[in-house]
Amino acid sequence: HPTLFVIADKVSDAALGTAGVDIDGEGTGALGYWLGRVHWGHGIMQEAVAALVRYAQGHPAVRRLSAVTDPDNVRSQRVLAASGLVDRGLATRPQPSPRASIQIREYELPI
Repeated sequence: HPTLFVIADKVSDAALGTAGVDIDGEGTGALGYWLGRVHWGHGIMQEAVAALVRYAQGHPAVRRLSAVTDPDNVRSQRVLAASGLVDRGLATRPQPSPRASIQIREYELPI
């Protein structure tokens, strides 16, 4: 069951992006997030993903967290690593991304 949160500006309450976790029947929570480009580089997503990890760690159905990035998305990789997820390396993408990438970098955190 997916749970999605809106990332809001602390002052104006304007929506800046989203972050969520989709928990499957085996206890894996797949993390996903998006942030408007104008807000990149301000630590917003690092704070949001850290909060999402804490949420997932307290969820009784979650046994493990996973996330994937494009291999060239270094910013996202830094966010995941800072939140405790471990780089498990490259894997073949089930279908090419919109940018024609055929690989993904996988991250994991046992709970």
